[in-house]
Amino acid sequence: MPCPVVVNHVLVIDERKSPDSAPSIGVGSQIAVLLTAYDSRPITLTLHVLSQGQTYIAPVENLPVRSKPKADGSASGVYLSPPVYLLLPRVMRVDAAWVADATTRDGRTSCPAIPYVNRAAIAGVSPAAPSADDAQIRAAFPNNAAPATPGPPFGQADCAAFFERADRVSAPWTTPPYTGVNGTVITDVTVDAEGNVARAAIFRSSGIVAYDVYALQTAMQAKFKPARLLCTPVVADYAFVVNISR
Repeated sequence: MPCPVVVNHVLVIDERKSPDSAPSIGVGSQIAVLLTAYDSRPITLTLHVLSQGQTYIAPVENLPVRSKPKADGSASGVYLSPPVYLLLPRVMRVDAAWVADATTRDGRTSCPAIPYVNRAAIAGVSPAAPSADDAQIRAAFPNNAAPATPGPPFGQADCAAFFERADRVSAPWTTPPYTGVNGTVITDVTVDAEGNVARAAIFRSSGIVAYDVYALQTAMQAKFKPARLLCTPVVADYAFVVNISR
């Protein structure tokens, strides 16, 4: 079962300037984590926040979500969470955040470690200008925000490449079926920390069963270089695209 929720943004509430960054990057001890879900039901999850090689962990119980409609008002199948407010043990810079596991009525899922990455902090560029929504989220920070507790050290804080996505190394080549119509299949592949395929599912069908079956079989036999977070191999998703044409 694919992970039903991912982190899409982390907002520092009590933002201040970091003296060791050029240009300065906001740091603080109060954060709001915003998540995108792919299940309409409440989700129980574990958040991981990373700062300079140290993880901080926060469980979240029965997080409600609301639908995010398309521009035309129709259902998108994507849902947004209210802000999850957390207190960090001290003033720090958030380098990354991710959902480690999530539970819905369908059961518990170990989530791929595809983190929200503070690219402004990693690349040394100015952060995006705050929005009106950011101001509303900051103003709503509660007095009883949950504390995030220290977890184990993670990876190398001085790793040159902060996050590297999984990459395909090889895939078997067999003659694809062809029905006289061109088609494209996108398969959502979960790659484990050893570079093996742990799961594959159709993300976008070609509309032709034979093409979809061929794409799944090819994806399951592919070999990958695993994703790395702070030089540490981690589980991650990969979009495996198969084009069939003549």
